[in-house]
Amino acid sequence: MRDRVGPEFPIICRLSGDEYVDGGLTIDQTREIAKMLEKEGADALHISACNAASGYRSHPPYYLEEGVFVHLAQAVKSAVGIPVITVGRIRDPSMADQIVREGKADLISMGRALIADPSMPQKAREGGLMKSFPASPATGAFSI
Repeated sequence: MRDRVGPEFPIICRLSGDEYVDGGLTIDQTREIAKMLEKEGADALHISACNAASGYRSHPPYYLEEGVFVHLAQAVKSAVGIPVITVGRIRDPSMADQIVREGKADLISMGRALIADPSMPQKAREGGLMKSFPASPATGAFSI
C-alpha cells in the first residue's frame, strides 16, 4: 500500500480489538495483527470492537460504561510503537484528555458527542463546555 500512496499519505487501519463472539477476533489476535500492520508501514491504528454478530456492543448503549473500548486500545498500544486511536462512548473532553495523559491511547475518536455539538472541541479549549449540548446517553440524539 505504501508504494501506491507514497510516504506523505497517512495509512490508518481500523481494527476490532475484540469481536465479543465465539470464534471472533480476540485482543491477543488483534495485538499480533497490529504488529504486522506496523511492520508493513501503517502510520496509526484505530481500535474499535465488534462485528455484525456482536449484538448491543456494536453501538454501545447508555448502560455500558463510558470509554467501553479504551482497554482494547491500551492493550494494542502496549504492543506497537505507532499512534493508537480509541473510541467507544467517550463523550467528555476531560475524559478524552485523561485517556491520552494516562497513555492509554494517543488520539480519541468521538462520534455522538460531536454530532450533538460539533463545536465541542473549541468550547473545551475556551473553557465553555457548559454551552455544549451533550448527546443523550440513551439515544445519542440531541439533548436540549
